[in-house]
Amino acid sequence: MENKKMPPASIPGAEANTQTVDNVALATKNASEQFNFTDIERHLKYLMSDGGKYQVRHIGGGLTTTYTLQSCKREDLDKCREWMNRQPGGGAWYVGINPTTAETGTCQNKTTTTGRAHLYIDVDPERHTGTAATEQERAAARAVVDCAAAFLEKRGLPAPLFNDSGNGFHLLYKLPSGIPADDGGAVRTITGMLAAKFSTQAAKIDAQVTDAPRIMRLAGTLNSKGDDSPERPRRMAAVISAPDCPAQISAFTWGGLLSDAPADGKSTNANAGTGPGLIPEEDPMHGEALTEFNRYLDRQEEAQEGERNQCVNRWLCEAKRRGIQANAALQAIVDSGKDGGYCSDPNENAGAVARSVYSSPTIPAGDKSALMFDVNEAYSRDKLKDKENAERQRLLNIIRACTFTETEFRETEPPPGEWVVNDGWPFERGTLQTLFAPGGGGKSSISTQFCLAVAHGLPFLGRQISLRADGKRYKCVYITVEETKPDVHRRVYRQVEKAEEYAKKPIDRVIETGESDFEANPDTLPASIPYSPTKFIVLPPDSVLVEARINPATRMLEYNVSAFGEMLADELRRDGADIVFLDNLARLFPGGENDRNQVSEFNKRIAAFAWRAGVMVILLAHTNRGGSYSGSTDWNNSSRARMIITPRGTGKNKIYKLVVEKVNGAAEGLAFYFEWYGGWWFKAATESDWSQVETAQRAEHRDELGAEIVKVLADNRAGMGETDIRNQLNTSDPPIETGGLRTALKQLTSEKKIEKTTGRSRQVVYKLPDNGGLSA
Repeated sequence: MENKKMPPASIPGAEANTQTVDNVALATKNASEQFNFTDIERHLKYLMSDGGKYQVRHIGGGLTTTYTLQSCKREDLDKCREWMNRQPGGGAWYVGINPTTAETGTCQNKTTTTGRAHLYIDVDPERHTGTAATEQERAAARAVVDCAAAFLEKRGLPAPLFNDSGNGFHLLYKLPSGIPADDGGAVRTITGMLAAKFSTQAAKIDAQVTDAPRIMRLAGTLNSKGDDSPERPRRMAAVISAPDCPAQISAFTWGGLLSDAPADGKSTNANAGTGPGLIPEEDPMHGEALTEFNRYLDRQEEAQEGERNQCVNRWLCEAKRRGIQANAALQAIVDSGKDGGYCSDPNENAGAVARSVYSSPTIPAGDKSALMFDVNEAYSRDKLKDKENAERQRLLNIIRACTFTETEFRETEPPPGEWVVNDGWPFERGTLQTLFAPGGGGKSSISTQFCLAVAHGLPFLGRQISLRADGKRYKCVYITVEETKPDVHRRVYRQVEKAEEYAKKPIDRVIETGESDFEANPDTLPASIPYSPTKFIVLPPDSVLVEARINPATRMLEYNVSAFGEMLADELRRDGADIVFLDNLARLFPGGENDRNQVSEFNKRIAAFAWRAGVMVILLAHTNRGGSYSGSTDWNNSSRARMIITPRGTGKNKIYKLVVEKVNGAAEGLAFYFEWYGGWWFKAATESDWSQVETAQRAEHRDELGAEIVKVLADNRAGMGETDIRNQLNTSDPPIETGGLRTALKQLTSEKKIEKTTGRSRQVVYKLPDNGGLSA
């Protein structure tokens, strides 16, 4: 066959590897570097992804030693590595391309090879026997292997293992399962076709490497063929690219490739005598092709009266393209029932159509590539249709699962509401809750403490944790994209220590006045309930759970759960999680917090994430300077429950309040008052503690604000309106609120430290009195 020139094609995944001929950066290794175990493992894992046993072979000093690898598990790979390190230096390393039953110490042969698992393409440059290749010779081999890979990719073959052998290149494709070691010459046919099609005077595809027990050079080992010289150096064999999930060639694609291969004197067509491109009925590939044809028939409309001849003709043409024998195709059409009885008597009706279809060439002779293109296109369309149907069915199942009748609601008792914390903190799967707190306000530590309290059965800020409806403890997961692993580790380490201590002796609050014991809490969960350990997931800061994209049609910003988010949600569901904390909003939300549409869409996607994971998500977020949630009101409207933590006081007198401001279907206003002591958050003694601290802090704040107002008026030396005073004040910390400003102005006026007068246009202005604001 005449060689066809094709432009070099990129092997899938090869563009990311630095080992390319173009920049002459192929991995030249020093002869003393005997192994690269990273490449050895990549090569072996690709081979053994089918679950078979494979044999590694060392040939050196006239001796051959072998090691049969049972699996690619870590312990088996480590044992193989130990065996390789024990072998004498030098020699050559190989691995079988097909699975074997041969044990360590004996060489694989035809008898011990269990089947054909791989199609092996070996490309070497032409050179003197026993010498290493130059870079120019290797470039010629690379051009040939690129052309062969591009040809096979167009025929529908999946991404191969692509290796650099040191002097040439190897391609390894996974064959369909079930092909015996004696394959009737099928591998020889394909290899011969590729050799005839792409070999050049400078480099060739070896058509003789087609025996079942064939071995290939093991990547990650030194190719020591020939003397080592600057022009012809010895090089390490290496993996250029390997797919993460190796895929087999489909039986349909393999059958089509065989039908495309010409029968010549050097290679026998395995399907010779069975018709153009047809697969023998006893071949397992025929059964797989027939299964695909039946699926094709399922998608066809039933033939109507007057059109049955044309429909059957079209269906038979499709069967022929798939390599299915005529009698099997007719029987499949009869079994489908879509022919309206037209095929019930093959001799009179469909038989004549079948003889016509199968006796005449569908395409001009010598142009089978066009046929294979049509077949591959039809196959791709079928697969796409299957995917669309599966997606429609999935959505339909969701609709049906979410549809309830009046009878169901009328005749069955509604389930009781679930509460994580008794009568105050609701639990509902697939929902979003938000927990707001200022920076440094304890939202992260209170969240991890909540997780540990749930796990250990401890009270949470003085209230008992509830059990799930099935009587088990809730399972919590804390996910952060804000903190590092050491940050979380240090905090949780201290809290776990406290939790285990308090679990042994239940507590409500530490007694600080001379007593060292804890108050007993009779409501602590029984120790018989199985422990439910918390999981902590520390994600990289650039992790994206919800991604934002511009829709090119509408030019609108759209949000969707990312592929990573879907995988994480599926992992949480498999793990049986119940409550998930996401820390925090600032790192997860890619939009503007004041844009209602963006906030609403983002919250919907987080809720979709929660629904997919089957968990209740609690999203942690910062408050604004005023102590409330920041941004659009939809942060409130989209949440099943919203909680806000507010601190008051300083130092040891600092008290925190967590208030549940909104709970759908329950009373609002539940409040927890708590303080930090000894590495744990405890319930404050009474609500009055908070009130006293809050009153004192407001008075202190008012005094500080009053001093600021007097200073502003003194610097101005004239009357100023309320707005002008506000603009002159430092509003960063503490925040200046309208109510607080007016209270301070009123008090300063009553104390005669400032005067209130009327300016132009009856504007109320304030100024210092004549004595400079020092009057009693």
